[in-house]
Amino acid sequence: MSKSLLQHYYVHILLPNKHRIKSLHLSNPFTVDFILSSSNFLSKLNRLETFIVDHVESKCLEELLNHLTCLPNLSSLTITSIDKIAHLNNLYIHILRLPALKYCKVSFDEDYRFESLTMATNECTSIEHLVIGDGVRLEVLHRLLSYVPQLCRLSCQSLIGYDNLSTEINISMKNLTHASLDLCHVRFNQL
Repeated sequence: MSKSLLQHYYVHILLPNKHRIKSLHLSNPFTVDFILSSSNFLSKLNRLETFIVDHVESKCLEELLNHLTCLPNLSSLTITSIDKIAHLNNLYIHILRLPALKYCKVSFDEDYRFESLTMATNECTSIEHLVIGDGVRLEVLHRLLSYVPQLCRLSCQSLIGYDNLSTEINISMKNLTHASLDLCHVRFNQL
């Protein structure tokens, strides 16, 4: 899509109908950059329920998630990043704070130099269905699960084991009915 066509689409379709938009799919870095530069457009989509962002650059993710925090009806979020993410903790925290989120699918190429999330103490989210594409370390998954006590469905497309588990992590997953885990270098006793 050309810049002029996107501008036309934005001015004549998106802006006049921003109060009616329930689903939005941005499919390339150019459209994400354009929407982010368009005067808080995302935060004005009060009826937005489903947001899908494919091929987003990591430098845009935190700003993108900041715009989503004020959306009261956003119940489904899908994000696919195209490059390595250095501060993945911040992104997970932003996602976990989205107030109405029930379904979350993320595919992040993690930079393994970052520190892991802390365990949740009094924080929890309404997410019921979590799909993690690409690789996620088992330690990160354990900590993520501490934030999602309402989780019913979990899918990890590449779960990566670790050698240094300092303490046993017990997380109650009373609502979990479906789990799909693609194990990669995970010893059975690590689960």
